[in-house]
Amino acid sequence: MPTAIVGGLSTVMAVYIIIKLAYLRVASASELALVTSPATLVATRLFGDIGGKTITIGMLISVSVTLNGYLLTEPRIPYTLSK
Repeated sequence: MPTAIVGGLSTVMAVYIIIKLAYLRVASASELALVTSPATLVATRLFGDIGGKTITIGMLISVSVTLNGYLLTEPRIPYTLSK
């Protein structure tokens, strides 16, 4: 189990670092600091307007799914702890 935890955390950390380095390769740090969605800026530069819109839609779907899971499971925690 410790190997899986360390391996999983290391993998996620490596993916984040690679993504951030890719952002910096496409746009400068000052440009990225001025926008609210760096992923959309990078996708627009790499793939045009369609790429930017696709990334934005993907982020909206991801947030919606996460919010749905949270809203369905969070109210059960106090109920479980009260018994």
